[in-house]
Amino acid sequence: MWDLETAFNNASLLDGVVQGALGELWFHHSRLPNRNRCQALQRARGYLVSRLETAGREVTDDEAAGLHVWLNRVLDAQNDWVACRSWAQKCISRGVLWEHPYQRPGHFLPGLQSQPWHCPRHFELCRRLEASYEAIKAELLALLDVTWGKVGERAAHDGGLISAGEWREVVLLGDSEECFANRQRCPATSNALASRAEATECARLGVGEALFSLLKPHTKLRTHCGPTNIRLTCHLGLIIPEGCYIVAGDQAPRTWEEGKCLVFDDSFEHSVENTSDQSRIILLVNFWHPGISPNDWPARASGVIV
Repeated sequence: MWDLETAFNNASLLDGVVQGALGELWFHHSRLPNRNRCQALQRARGYLVSRLETAGREVTDDEAAGLHVWLNRVLDAQNDWVACRSWAQKCISRGVLWEHPYQRPGHFLPGLQSQPWHCPRHFELCRRLEASYEAIKAELLALLDVTWGKVGERAAHDGGLISAGEWREVVLLGDSEECFANRQRCPATSNALASRAEATECARLGVGEALFSLLKPHTKLRTHCGPTNIRLTCHLGLIIPEGCYIVAGDQAPRTWEEGKCLVFDDSFEHSVENTSDQSRIILLVNFWHPGISPNDWPARASGVIV
């Protein structure tokens, strides 16, 4: 049996740079079909932990940041949130990469205001969406008669967030081939989105998307961190049965209100659950973090993988 202690002991015998590389390779190996995923993740963890613990200050800050990103991916795949936060705190104490143990995106821009929740009243996007709520709701209800995409078909990693139930989507802004047709079906929603460059340019530059998001009854999205802190996420409540919750960071659970927006930073740990017997539907919109100038959006978007 290949346990964590065995993985660490074997890893400590290898050259340091090789340890880090093997950690990355075994993480990728764990994602291949028909592989022993648990064993591959343990090996990846052993190599990465060994490199970080045995090399100390011999590891450059850039290498340490990369190792922490890979180790966080491994620990995330193992659902070991205590270890995720513990290693993130070590990273923060060293002064590289992240600033909060609950905020661990793979791409991180230092210096931005970082908090799990933001006040919707501070954003014109939220005011536009709330003002258009009745029209957006009417377009959503008409969409219930068409086929919704299954989350995970466009991006496999999104499907991996579903720990129970089923998650469906209709994409309006993003990489879906159906975006144009979907926007044609939803002119009021499309006009509201088009009025705010922080949303349209976020999608055009590949940093985010805008979509109707449907969680079927008894669906749960596991705890996870989004890919980058250069964007925020807005949820406009559309159909919200009792028993639906979202948790972000180390804050108490919140719920949605029909016709009202929530804004959070999805680079913080967050999870979602619909415990009801009805579907929960929101309009999800990623938009540029207000701390980044529009002139800098193209440069900041380069290198971000979402």
